[in-house]
Amino acid sequence: MPHKILIVDDEPLSIEALRHYLTEAGYEVDEAENGVVAYAMLSQDPNRYSAVVLDWMMPELSGIELVEQLQRSEVLNHIPVVMLTGVDERDQIIEAVQAGVFDYLIKPVEKDLLVPMVGQAVAQVS
Repeated sequence: MPHKILIVDDEPLSIEALRHYLTEAGYEVDEAENGVVAYAMLSQDPNRYSAVVLDWMMPELSGIELVEQLQRSEVLNHIPVVMLTGVDERDQIIEAVQAGVFDYLIKPVEKDLLVPMVGQAVAQVS
């Protein structure tokens, strides 16, 4: 049974590219357009997703705020998160790591970096 990944991003073109990369690599993929929707999806079945690929900058609930909520949840804090950001700033990367992300990528995301990183995240919980 293939691992299921939740993609969370408010940009349709980004979701489309991420979906393509991950499905081509053999993953099943669901998507959420913001952190509020993602948290609801994750809460419905805490063991459904093997990893989350999450954009930092989103309306309603940012990626970093979602990571913080996941880390506070006893039933969701096991899910590894790969954070995507358009900003290559040391302070933001440190904040993401301290919040509990598994790893991060700078946008635009390259398939050759994303797929192995998601594989490592999935292996962490398998």
